[in-house]
Amino acid sequence: AQAVLGGGLGSTTVVASKVIGAALAASDATWLSVLLSVVPIATLAPLHMYVLNRGFGRYPLVFLSPVMGAAGLLSNIATGCFLYSEVPSSPVWFAAGVCLICFGVLSM
Repeated sequence: AQAVLGGGLGSTTVVASKVIGAALAASDATWLSVLLSVVPIATLAPLHMYVLNRGFGRYPLVFLSPVMGAAGLLSNIATGCFLYSEVPSSPVWFAAGVCLICFGVLSM
């Protein structure tokens, strides 16, 4: 659970940083809108670091690191699909790759 939470928080941290970029690039940006765009990353980044440090303190790195990386990658895939409407150009190969990632993590 610690690794999945760490991977998911890593993905949301990336999305939160994109919010700042969108706020800065907006033509009608105000200092208040830019300041408010920093709030998600200001809350998510420390929480992400806390979860990472806590997980690395409790579990072996050889287990936690690959699981957290796979969870982060799967979270990024879901984020791209749901938030940005990204679809793979070859769904069969893409699904095979996702299955390999899941099988690799589950075989640990």
